[in-house]
Amino acid sequence: MGANSNTESVWFLIVICIVAALATHVFMSHPLGEEDSPLPTGGYPLMETLDMLYGHEPLFGLVLEGDGGSAQGPYHIHREFWQDGCEFWEVDWDYDDNVMEKDKCELVILGVWLRYCPNAVVTGDVELLLRYFHTPSAPYREDTNRYIERVLKESSGE
Repeated sequence: MGANSNTESVWFLIVICIVAALATHVFMSHPLGEEDSPLPTGGYPLMETLDMLYGHEPLFGLVLEGDGGSAQGPYHIHREFWQDGCEFWEVDWDYDDNVMEKDKCELVILGVWLRYCPNAVVTGDVELLLRYFHTPSAPYREDTNRYIERVLKESSGE
């Protein structure tokens, strides 16, 4: 399998994810209301969840370092998280060279979500997406619960 085949595979997956995100948006705002919707409702569309994280983590790009310097970029991504997301897409993006690029960070985050909680990507289950953003290896730790509460509270303007 050559590099061209890998590139085609990555683009195919990206297209699938975009279609899933659009379908989520359409179904999450179903005109028949929650009771008649074909999918679970009440979640945030995928891009809104990324926007919520972007607003919470780096203070909208003003602080590009977190956790004492171990998390970098506009989403405060740790090196292990970055590698996990890159492995999903089968890309070799160097952390140090690329972690400041918002679009690549979003693809890395999406890769982690698709690996660990693909149904949450489709249904817009914001709590599950936040769990796997905060700690993919241990999404039900107590500090993850506090993190989710904090992010949701900030996003609601409380």
